[in-house]
Formats: sequence, structure tokens, C-alpha cells
Amino acid sequence: MTRSPLFVLVWVVCAAPVMGASWPMKHRDPAHTGRADYTVPAERMNDTFFDTVHWQKRSPGSPGEGNLSSTSMVFYDATGPGGTDIVVAGYHWPKGVQGMDRHTGKLLWNGNPSGGETIGASTPAFSNNGSTVYVVNDATADAQYPDGHPLMAFRTIIGPSSYWHNGSDANPGHLSMHSPTIAPDGRIFLHSWVDRPYAGMDDGSMIEENWAAATAADCGLSDPSLYMGTSPLTVVIGSRWGQIKAYSGSTGAELWTTDVGATVDATVTIDPANGNIYVGCGSDSVFVAGLDKDGNPLWGSEAVMVFYGGSGNPQRAQAAGCLSHDGTTYYFQTNSQQGDGQLYAINTADGSVKWTYSTGSTGWEMVSSSPIVTSNGVVVVGNNNGGTYYAIQDSGTQPVLLDTFAVDSAGNARATATIAPDGLLYLPLRTAWVAGNGDGESPSYAVENLFSAIDITAGATAQLWPPTGQAAVALNHAVALSWQTVADPTGQFHHYAVYRATAPFTSVDGMSPIGTVGNINTTSYVDSTAANGIHYYYGVTTVTIGMTEITSVDSVGPRTPRDETDLHVLSLARTPQYPRYLPNYTYYSVTEPSGFGPYIFSAATSLGGGQTGATQRWPNTGDTVTYTATVRNRGTNTWSGTLSGTWTVDGSVVSSPTQVVTLAPNATASFALLRTWEGLAVAHDIAFAVNVSDARSTNNLLTVNTKAVPFLTYVDRSYIENFRENTPVGYPQAQTDDLIDWLQRHMSRFNELFAVADCQKRVHYNVLEVLDDTAADPAVDTTPYAIFPFRYHASEGDPRGSGYYSPADDIDNGLLHEMGHQLGLIDIYQMDVPAEANHVSGQGYSARADLMHGCSPLISAHSAGGMNHWLNTVHGYYGQYVYQLPAEIRLRILDFENQPLPGATVKMYQYCERPGQGKVITTQIKAQGLTDANGEYTLPNVSIDPGMVPPAYNGDVLNANPFGYVAVVGTNGVLHFRVEYDGGVDYCWLDITEANVAYWEG
Repeated sequence: MTRSPLFVLVWVVCAAPVMGASWPMKHRDPAHTGRADYTVPAERMNDTFFDTVHWQKRSPGSPGEGNLSSTSMVFYDATGPGGTDIVVAGYHWPKGVQGMDRHTGKLLWNGNPSGGETIGASTPAFSNNGSTVYVVNDATADAQYPDGHPLMAFRTIIGPSSYWHNGSDANPGHLSMHSPTIAPDGRIFLHSWVDRPYAGMDDGSMIEENWAAATAADCGLSDPSLYMGTSPLTVVIGSRWGQIKAYSGSTGAELWTTDVGATVDATVTIDPANGNIYVGCGSDSVFVAGLDKDGNPLWGSEAVMVFYGGSGNPQRAQAAGCLSHDGTTYYFQTNSQQGDGQLYAINTADGSVKWTYSTGSTGWEMVSSSPIVTSNGVVVVGNNNGGTYYAIQDSGTQPVLLDTFAVDSAGNARATATIAPDGLLYLPLRTAWVAGNGDGESPSYAVENLFSAIDITAGATAQLWPPTGQAAVALNHAVALSWQTVADPTGQFHHYAVYRATAPFTSVDGMSPIGTVGNINTTSYVDSTAANGIHYYYGVTTVTIGMTEITSVDSVGPRTPRDETDLHVLSLARTPQYPRYLPNYTYYSVTEPSGFGPYIFSAATSLGGGQTGATQRWPNTGDTVTYTATVRNRGTNTWSGTLSGTWTVDGSVVSSPTQVVTLAPNATASFALLRTWEGLAVAHDIAFAVNVSDARSTNNLLTVNTKAVPFLTYVDRSYIENFRENTPVGYPQAQTDDLIDWLQRHMSRFNELFAVADCQKRVHYNVLEVLDDTAADPAVDTTPYAIFPFRYHASEGDPRGSGYYSPADDIDNGLLHEMGHQLGLIDIYQMDVPAEANHVSGQGYSARADLMHGCSPLISAHSAGGMNHWLNTVHGYYGQYVYQLPAEIRLRILDFENQPLPGATVKMYQYCERPGQGKVITTQIKAQGLTDANGEYTLPNVSIDPGMVPPAYNGDVLNANPFGYVAVVGTNGVLHFRVEYDGGVDYCWLDITEANVAYWEG
């Protein structure tokens, strides 16, 4: 809500809403006139027309999902939940329809009753009393309704969670295109693609077809239009056969057909006063057709050419036009693949072109934006794939451009605007989020998919929402606040108000600010009255020159001031770094020469990113490399003085640098050490220690192995603050409350696990950097680095929330597991066989314990062997180390007395991913034979086609082996054996990790 010094609560600063306003269907009415019952005030007849965004509400999944296209935001007052004035529109994946309070944008409901993406391109419609919403969608077929139920209905007060439909019709597809037109008697008119118009009646529980045109019309994008000046009403539709057809609204009989000589793909507009029919037509040259209600030409000929397309630049008229309120001008727009479509104003008296305006409308076969017109001749239209909406005044003899609104480059301008009598204009837009909404959401100023209301009233001013990016950092007896500058397009800013409490809040109603900031560009404030040890919450609002403010704001906190002096070594980096391998993987379905298969596997078949086998991966022997230690002030006090450090190599001091610094909290200093690269035959431990006496001595030293794998991660500063505040409450046993120290503990633990497993692989953070919450992602070359995650964002939860967190040692083994993937380690659990997936014996199998299997706190001999194999190999490949297999593998069978069992029948099966079946052991035998005199059976190798699995650029080669075309992710890494002898049967297993370890052990 908003607040003034007199505590008068207001939401809007535009004219009071007009009761009973409605725009219940696309193009406003059954005649598709596109007439808006609003007069644009003189002071908005200029380039401020689109300036004042009143509210914006994101679509579900925005910005990556919930895309918006040609849906219109239709509205009907007093029919939403609790009698709200509701506005409704569709959206794409996750696809559905959304209802909002049309004055505030407060979400009322959203969701997809059923089906695919058409719901995001078509426009919903309201029943005549507004109590029901009708939507059309594709892909609604299911087992109960195999022919689908494209026309669906639901209660306006409930939303799409409960709906009914036309699935019981013999041909539900008759009512499937595109946007419903609602007749005065309640019938829902639609059409079937390139067929004819149909209508259905809704009884509140189902929709049944009850009217059909008697003859085909070949109607494509043209929706039915209705003329109510006859009894019964007349149904008119355009035909791709170059015709306009009219049908009896009672019997469906064809009343007349008029040939207009050009494709009619647009929805026709009918003048409700006299039944005259207007439509743009053509898909090369463009014409405008004018007929009376009986199908007779108005202008001597059925259609008048307005554009000649013979020059090789075809134009297409495929969207409805609109009719001026006095009926003297018909407006329509063309599309062009070359981006030079135009808006036409046609004199309805004689069909002459009154004027044209080049909107640059771009597109072809699609549902396109239609113009709408206000009572004083302002036309609003989008130029489709051109991405711009126009407000153009008809001055009588020429067009006057008032204003434009350009959407984001990833958006489009295909929607048809709607305007309410209170001066709110509605459009679905992909654009910057600059206005909040009734859900208390403040704008982020980032690009989103937004249902938007634009205030075009006189004196409209933009509401100034609380600034975004609010952050707070605890200091010593102080808390530093920061935020982003608010957008103020109409000059309403007076000051920012800063609020504080000792409990979280979502509104500052009843609170007094602890401070104000009068410069709109000053986006920080230090609360120097905060006491140490007290938990504080903060919020910042924006106050206008009228002394009003949006009081809804989510507080930031808690933040607890403290007295702590502490420096830590943030990271230790080696430069230069060289790129990891960037392999491209190909998926195959293969059947082996023996006939075993088919099964699915993938292999690295090439390199991406412009890499070749000659791409440099390590420094050259003799090159100079630089090790840089970054020291950060993680405390709450400024540190000043001479800062000294110590560099050691393998424990021997090699340098003791110093520098005079003044480090405010979060500031950094760096120290460099130059070394000569000795090649991969040797490795050294390079360590840096900062020589200070501070609060935490354990974080004053970092060590990096010269061949360690470099990781990269960025961290938002508020994420660090939240971690520290959450630790004593949620994790009182934790070893540290500092996120950076916690991450470094994981690097140390990873290296400890390698060491225990007799593995020489080591890891370290080459880049570990703290960012302001609102800072853009750094433009860094990520190819040299292992990354998980790229960035810890301020809005994310505590990283210890993983199900693999160990409170005993404050380590998240799930994080280590994901880091393992960055080294190319595979999920060993891929070799777990559920009993139900074993069609041979019904037995289950569990592979070895490992960090990569259930996040066990150990590295097995298999993962250790793989990393030792790749010790001198730059990473980037995934799992290719499993190609390291013995040239021959023999299975030895012993009897109950542990003696070799000759003559036993061995049948070999394989766990693998089968097309259409998933991972399974089928009864298909991969190989079979008898044990020899030593009780041994040699597993037959499968020859490998190097055209499918070429040698990897890191040197790994898949040779002939019993597992066949090894899936590097491990999905076919288990062999299952059935051993038969003298009527007895037993089973055994071999997984590829056992074979790999045997190979590495010689």
C-alpha cells in the first residue's frame, strides 16, 4: 500500500476506476471493431504516451520461461475472486493462463488446464456475465479423450485448476481455432483450421457443439465475426480461397459468398451500426475489401488494391483491423518478411487510402498484432517481430507518431492492446521490470516477461517502488546498507527512507525511518547507531514529492554488528591458465557384431570452442608463471599498517614480501610470486601465509600444488552475511561461520580424501571472489576452470541444506560430489542394478562405496586410479578413464570345495540402457561358453569402430573389450553371469570399476 503524512492509504495515482468496464474478448466485441472506450487526454498525445508503467507482473518462470506473444490481456470488472476487477492473458511454457487484479497486478490465479502452447498465442474470452473464462489450446488429447478437448472453460473466481471442456463432442477439433468470439446468446464461436466456423454452448459442466456452417470456408487465421443487426445474427468469416462468407446464425446455412480476388486470412471487422464489412486481404499484393451486410461491394468493386507486390517484396494482411468510433475510417496493418509492413487508414466511404504509416511490421504465418483505436483517433498497434508498439494519432489527413515502446530484443510485439475506460492500457511485454504490483513485489529493472498496465491518464505519474538490490553488511557498531537507484521517469523522487527493526517485516506501516537520503543517485547509508550483538532488520522505501511511498518492502536481515579484526587468504592463483578440453559428445544406439543390442551409449567425437589437438594445455618448461595470493579483510574493522606475508615452496621460505595497506572490510590486497615452470615431471607445494595476529589464525595460510586443478567460484556478499547469521541458529556445531573459510575447508577435505586414497590429484580455488549482490556476472573466460557453482547468489538458501551435509565435520559431501564431476569423475551409482531391472536372476547389485556413489566420505580405488591416470592431464573429458581395461579378462569358477570347475556353462548378460526400456538386464545373452580345465572362461572382446569412438585428444582409447561400446557415464558398466553345472545354477557379477582397478594395479 502507499502512505502519506496524513496516513491516507492509496494505491493508484490515476483516475478512479469506472465501474463495470470490460474488454471480454479479442478485438473487444463480436464484431471485432477494436474500439476502446477512452479518450486520450491532450497532455498524453505526445512522446509520453507509453511512459508511465502502472504495474507489472511476471509470468510464471520469467525470464527464462513464460514467454509472451500474441495473447491479449482481456478484462471484466467485478468478476474475479472476491469481486475483483480481473484481467486475464495467456503465456507460453510452462504455458497457461494468468488472472490478475487489473488495477494492481496482484496475482489471482494461474495455470494450464490442459494442453500445449496455443494457449500462449490465443486470447481468452469471458462469458457475457464475466463468470466464465474460455480458452483454446492444442495437444489436449489423453486416454479418456483421444481426440482432445481444445475448448475449455473455468470459473473466473477459481481459475484453471478446475475446468470443463468439449471433449465429449464427436469432433472436438471443430472448436479449436483461435480466439473465442462470444455471441449475445452465450454461444462460443471458433473455427476449425482451413475448414469452417462452428459454435458451442456451455451448460456449466460441458461444452457441446450446437452450430456449424453448412459449407466449408477454408478459414486459416480468420476468426468468426458476428453481426447482430439481423435476426438471427449473421456469422461472417474470411476464406483463403479469396472469399468472404456469411452464414445464418440459427441454421448455419450459407447466406452469401463474395469473391474478393485475394486471400482473406484476417478476421473481418463489421460496423455494428449498419453491418458493413471491412477486411485487409492478400498475401502478395494487398487489397482492402468493403461489403455491405448482404455481401455487395461498397465501392464499386469487391476489393481495392492498396499495395502492389509484384516487385518481389510480398506483403500480407493477416490480422483484424479496427473501426473508428464514427465509422468513417478502417485501420489495418500488413506484415512483411522484409520488415516494411505498414498501417493503413482507409476511408470507408469510398475505399481510398486516407494515409499510411510504415511501422516496419515483420512476420508472416502467425497470429499478429491488430490495431485498436480510441474515441479520439489514437491507434495502438505492434509491429510483430519488429519488437515495437506504436501510438499513432489520426489527425484527419495524416498520421502523427505520438510514441513508441520497444521491447527487449528477445521479445516481440505481436499482442493486441486493450484499454479500459479508466485509462489503463494493457500489453504483455518482454521488457525491463520497472513497476511493482499488488503482491508487494518491487521491480528489479532486469528484463522479464511481464503482464503490464500503462497509465495513459492526464497527470499520471509513475509510482516509485522501494529500490531493488537492498543489502546490508554488519560492521563494528554499525551496519552498511546499499541499494540500486530507482527509475523516476516523471520526476517524482523526493528521498529514500531507511527503516530498522529487531524483527523481520514486510511493511513499514507504523514505523518511523531512522534516516533519509535525499539524492536519488546516492544508494548507500551507514547506520552508525547499531549496537553490537543485536539482530537488526532493514528496509528502504522511496518517498515522492507528494510525500507518498509504497510501504510494502521485504526487510533484509538479520544483521548483527560485531567487533572482529580478521584477515584471511582468500585465494591462491596460478597464471597463466590454459583451457580444459571442450569435448563434443555423440549419442549412439548400437548393435554389436554378435547381434547383442541395441543399447545406447555416448562418446566424445570432437572438440568444441575452436580447440584442436594442438591447443596448449600447460605452460612450457622454462616459462615464467605467477602465483598470486589475495588477502581479504573479512572482519568488521578497517585494517591499516604494514602487511607482511611469507611464500614457501615445499616448506622452504622463498620470499617475505610486505606492503603498506589500508583495508576496509571486504577490501583486498595481493602478493605475487614468480616461478619457473619445471614441467609435469615434478610438482611443488606453493604456500602463502599472511603474518598477522587476528581473530582467526586458521585462515591465514593457503597451499596450492603446482599441478592442482583450478576451480572458479564467485560469491555474493549478502550470501556470506546470510551464512554467518544462519550458522549459530541452524548449525551451532559448525566449524566456521564464514562461507569463504567453509569453502576452503572443502578444498582441503577433497585433497585429504585424495591423499588417503593414495591419489596424487589436488584441487584449489584459483578464482574465489566476493561480488556485490547486484554486480553482473564477471565476463571471464571459464574454459580453464572447474566450476561448481559459478556463483552463490544472495537469494539462494544455505549451502548446508544439502541432504549430504555432515554436521560432525561441517562438510557437505554433496558439494564435493559435484566438484568431483568437474574433474570428470562419473556417478558410480549408475552401476547399481535394482532387482526389478534384472530380468535374468531378479538379483540386485550395488557398486562400490565412493564419494561418487551416495556421496560417501571417501574416494575409492577406482576414482583414485582414474585421477592418477589423469594426473598430468588437463580435465574436461568425462569418464574416459574407464576405457583403461585389461586386454583380456577371464572369469574363474570354483566349486564348493574351492577347486576349479571345468565344463561349467557360462552365460553373460549386460546391464545397459535399451531404447524404449531404460536401464535393464534383459534375457538377451551377450556371450556364452564353457569353462576350461582351470575353471576359467575368457570373456570375448567386442571390437570397437574407431569411427564411432575415436581416440580422445587426452590420449584415452577404447580398445576391444568385453563391455563393448562403453558408455562413459557408466550405464553399461555391469556384466551379470549365469553359471550352470550339473543341474545347479549360480550367479555372479563384474562391474567395470573392478576391471579398471585391475588394469591400473598391473
